[in-house]
Amino acid sequence: MKISTHRRAAENKEKTRRRQSEMYSLRFLGVLRGSAVSSLSPLPNG
Repeated sequence: MKISTHRRAAENKEKTRRRQSEMYSLRFLGVLRGSAVSSLSPLPNG
């Protein structure tokens, strides 16, 4: 019982870490895309 609960906790931690890494990668891609769009846009800055 203790081993199963420990394993479940480890699985939950791994799941949370994977989800956080996915969100971080998505945010990073969004920032890259936003910067690329802003640099390619013909509108003058300011």
